[in-house]
Order: sequence, then C-alpha cells, then structure tokens
Amino acid sequence: MRTEVYSWRLSGELKSDLEREARLRKVPVSTVLESAVRDWLKKGDADASEEELQRRLHSTAATCL
Repeated sequence: MRTEVYSWRLSGELKSDLEREARLRKVPVSTVLESAVRDWLKKGDADASEEELQRRLHSTAATCL
C-alpha cells in the first residue's frame, strides 16, 4: 500500500507528457511515476550515497519521459 507522499516541480511539457502516458496505459500518473523510479533505481549505482541518489532522482525526473 502506498502511504508516502513525494512532490517536485516539473515543466508543463513534462507534466503533459506524463499525463498522456498514464492515459495511454490506462493507469494513474502515480503508477507511471513509480514504474519510472523503480526502473531508474535498478539502473543506479548501489554504492551511491542517499544524498547522491536524491540529487540524481531530481535531475532525472526533470528529463524523464
């Protein structure tokens, strides 16, 4: 069960792309985001610090999708 909230700002274009992808998949935006983050984390460096992971997540979210 999802219990935590995370938010960040993104461009209007990225938000539109994200919402369009969710509609195409017929799933909530949160499901698309969770899938993208899980995929990104699997590709990440296991030795990276938590701070580095957060920085990379923020920068990737701005360019993802």
